[in-house]
Amino acid sequence: MTSRTLIRAATAVAAIAVVMSACIGDPVTAPGAPDLGKGKPPTQASNVSLANLVLESTTLPIGGTAVNYTVDIVNDGRRRTVVTLQGSIYTLGTDGVVNASRAAGGTEVTCGLAGGTLPHGTCTMGFTAQASNTTGGDGTLVAGPATFTLAVLDADGSQLAYMVAPVTLQ
Repeated sequence: MTSRTLIRAATAVAAIAVVMSACIGDPVTAPGAPDLGKGKPPTQASNVSLANLVLESTTLPIGGTAVNYTVDIVNDGRRRTVVTLQGSIYTLGTDGVVNASRAAGGTEVTCGLAGGTLPHGTCTMGFTAQASNTTGGDGTLVAGPATFTLAVLDADGSQLAYMVAPVTLQ
């Protein structure tokens, strides 16, 4: 084996270990509810995590008004540029398989610097989540239980961190 092959194998093992050690965050809190915790912990590669995701309402009208939320973006690593937040709505069929996946709103990170710049430290940001069958994605959102996922994406589109929250679609 060459040293290049060994480096690739070690990188693959490290990537698998990071994926296997990741966990999905606790649900968000509704107004007046107790804080349920943090999202996915940062990986060694990203050092970014989400915490304290608070939706104004956990009921989202399909095709209706967007719901405001706030979230803390924690960056324990270097400053990053061209960073975005991307929300998604997922619904599951009775077989537990995703039957709809739709974009729920996205924006550049705005943390007091140039748009898209995520500084070292904690930044609290607000935006909106919307349930719509006209946004990018697949399947048809229907009334009932669903999942809102908020992801922090790097310049190349790779996911740095995410957090999930149960929501109800109307």
